[in-house]
Amino acid sequence: MMSTSNQRSRPSDSRRPTSREPSSSRGRTRTDGRSSQTRQSSHQAGTWRPKSAGDGVPQLGESSRPGARTAPRRTLVVLGAVGAAALVALVVVFVLSLTPAFTISHIDTDSTEHLSAEAIAKLANVGEGTTLLGVDTDAIESNVKKNPWVKSVSVTREFPDSLKLEVNEHDVEAIVVMASGDVAWYLSDDGTWIEPLSISSTDSSSSTDVALAKAMELGCLLIKDVPASVAPAAGSQATDDEIEAVLSYQKTFSSSFSSQVCSYSAASTQAISCILDSGVEISLGAPTNISTKESVASKILSDYDGQVTYINVRVPSQPSYRKVSSDSVQQGSGVVSSATTGEAATTDPSTTAATTSAAVAATTTDADGTD
Repeated sequence: MMSTSNQRSRPSDSRRPTSREPSSSRGRTRTDGRSSQTRQSSHQAGTWRPKSAGDGVPQLGESSRPGARTAPRRTLVVLGAVGAAALVALVVVFVLSLTPAFTISHIDTDSTEHLSAEAIAKLANVGEGTTLLGVDTDAIESNVKKNPWVKSVSVTREFPDSLKLEVNEHDVEAIVVMASGDVAWYLSDDGTWIEPLSISSTDSSSSTDVALAKAMELGCLLIKDVPASVAPAAGSQATDDEIEAVLSYQKTFSSSFSSQVCSYSAASTQAISCILDSGVEISLGAPTNISTKESVASKILSDYDGQVTYINVRVPSQPSYRKVSSDSVQQGSGVVSSATTGEAATTDPSTTAATTSAAVAATTTDADGTD
C-alpha cells in the first residue's frame, strides 16, 4: 500500500530532469548565457569593469615598475650608512676634544686703539689645555665684549694649535658732558655708553672748553647741557630722551649738513639746539619735521651767507633769524657762550675763549629788520 501511494505521488517522467540534463545545469546555462551577452554588450559599449586583486593589476601601495619594491629598502640602507658615518665622526671629534691633540698654544690677535694684544688675550680667558675642537667660541666672544670699547669679535680656529681673534671697536659719535661739569662720557655711533673721561676745568679753560678740545681732536660731536637725570653705564644703551633726540637729528640730517654741526645743547627734548662750525647757532626744538627744518635753515644760511649768527626753526613754517650788518663774521669752533645782547659769541680754537668777530659785537639785526 505504501509503495503504491509513492508511485502515485511521483511526478511524471517528462517533468523530471534526466541524468544528462540536471535542473541546476539548465538554470546555470540560462544564467551564463545572459551573463555572456551582458559582458559582450558591455565590452562593445566601452564599459570598464575593474578586476579583482588576483587578476594581476597593481593595487594601492604597489608599483608596476620592475624592482620598485626594493627601492625603499635601498633608501633605508643608504640613510642608515650616512647616519652611521655621522655618528662615527661625532665620536671621533668628541674623543679628540678630550685628548691633547690640537691643544691651543697660541692666540693670534692685533692691538686696537684702546686695547693691547695682551689685554685681548687676557679677556678671552682661554683655559690651559683647551683644544681647538673643544673651545667654546661663544664664551670667548662674550668675554672679550665685556670691555665696553669692543663692538664685535671674530674667533677663528687655525690648526694645529692657534686661535685667531679679530676685534672691532666702537666708533665715538660724541662726547657728552654731564651736569656735574667735571665728567664726560664717550658715546658710540650706535648709542652705546663706552666709558667716562675726566674734563676738569683749569684757570684758563672751562670743563666745556676741555671737552670741546677733546671732541675736536677725535673729530666727533660735543653734547652739552644734558640734565642730571642722564646716568650712563659702561656698555649700556643710551635711552635718555635728550640723547635720543640729538642722535635723531644727527642721523636724519643730510651728510652735507650734519658734517657742519660741531655741538648740540640738550637741556630738554623741546630745547635742542646745535652750533655749526661757522659759529651759527640753530634752535631746533623737538626732533620733528627734521628734514623741513634743515631745508629752511639752509635757505637762510644761503640767502645771508656770512651774516647770520642765529636761526630759529622750532616752527619751520615761521622761522626767525638774526644777522649782523657786516659780512666779516669769522668761523667759530662750535660752542656758543651766554650773551645778553643777542650777539653770537663763539670759542676760538686757538684761545678757546673769544668772540666770533668784533663785527658781531658791533651791530646785530633781527629777522624783522630791527636793530
